[in-house]
Amino acid sequence: MVDHDCLLWQLTSRAPPLTQYRFKKNSKMRNRELNNPEVPRLLRTLFADLYPVRKLLLDHHELLKPNGFSESVRMDVSVSQHLYPQRSAPHLWRGMILQAKKDHAAAARAYNDSKARAAPYDWQPAFRLWRLYSWQLADPAAAERERQHLLQLWGAAQFAWYSTDVWGEVLDFESAVPEGGAG
Repeated sequence: MVDHDCLLWQLTSRAPPLTQYRFKKNSKMRNRELNNPEVPRLLRTLFADLYPVRKLLLDHHELLKPNGFSESVRMDVSVSQHLYPQRSAPHLWRGMILQAKKDHAAAARAYNDSKARAAPYDWQPAFRLWRLYSWQLADPAAAERERQHLLQLWGAAQFAWYSTDVWGEVLDFESAVPEGGAG
């Protein structure tokens, strides 16, 4: 599922430049990007600390569409989840596939599995859970638990900014900020 050249580039981009990244016109990755436009979106979700939150939210928006994952990539996600059950991303992707299919209870389980394995800075599983509990599952207590987790990660002002999501719903700042002000 993961192109090793691309992964090497992403990992080394966190450190001083050590290598020149090579570009091959007809490489496996380039062909995969042409045939499966969701692949670059999935690769970006692996690095929640490198990409802007808004960019990743747009990726989530596209992936959550009914045809956001091609059949071949859905199979790759299943294989990745089987081969790497300790990693967060395959569970996140599985949750997105299930949510797009409107299997919200199974999506919540997958997102919880992802959250349990996620790096401390990876907000994506908690965000997906917050949205799922708020919108589809109507579970205010669970939604509030995820909201509090996001507030701890981001702070109130940043949460109010990102909680507008990509669907255009503008969240009232006062409703996003906990008692006591912006923090």
